[in-house]
Amino acid sequence: MIIISYGHTNGELRKILETKKLLKLSDEVHQIDPTSWDSESLNRLSQTQGLFSEKEVFFVDHVLSELEPEEISKEIKKLSESTNLIIFIEDAQTKFAEKLEKLSAHVFSASKKAEEKGFNVFLLTDALFAKDKKKLWLLYQQALNEKMDPEFDIHRILFWAVKMLALAKAYGSAVSAGISPFVYSKAKAGVPKYKDGEIEKIAHNLANMTIEARKGDEWEILLERFILAL
Repeated sequence: MIIISYGHTNGELRKILETKKLLKLSDEVHQIDPTSWDSESLNRLSQTQGLFSEKEVFFVDHVLSELEPEEISKEIKKLSESTNLIIFIEDAQTKFAEKLEKLSAHVFSASKKAEEKGFNVFLLTDALFAKDKKKLWLLYQQALNEKMDPEFDIHRILFWAVKMLALAKAYGSAVSAGISPFVYSKAKAGVPKYKDGEIEKIAHNLANMTIEARKGDEWEILLERFILAL
């Protein structure tokens, strides 16, 4: 099943899906973004079956607008018939996304007014790139006040930022890193602010946070500890 969302944060969208009974707590949820999309991603979307649930849920975040993968266009029908729930998240409609709408089970669009009021989560990434703990802490508090979901909005974007730092450190150009020049330049400027091994360490801490949350720790507290330890 295909769903397309325009203008919603992941947290907002998750709540919509839960309200409409399209998403359950028992569903296995995965995140795919432009940095993690590869040649095997399409097969994962259409063929993977959950180990502990009837279906798997894939949040495909800005892959359509950033990459426009041709294989998706060729396999739209296959994706729409999959038992998995495949959710394409975009800021606004594009011609590429419009092709998928015809075979989508649902299309959710945030109002323009709501989009204008929304907290800009990329302010968090800028603070992390700059390793500005105080600014990141203040922005984190603001994000919580704006009802941003700690797991699906804040943790997700921080983990993305750390991946960008790792790619910028490992590669000498945006092309070789496989990311946009704009993001690469911001991340590259932040790399010298981190000591050797530090980027890898915070990536590990963010990844381990998911395990700790499943054991019962609260996301808000986990993220608070992460920021204060930066």
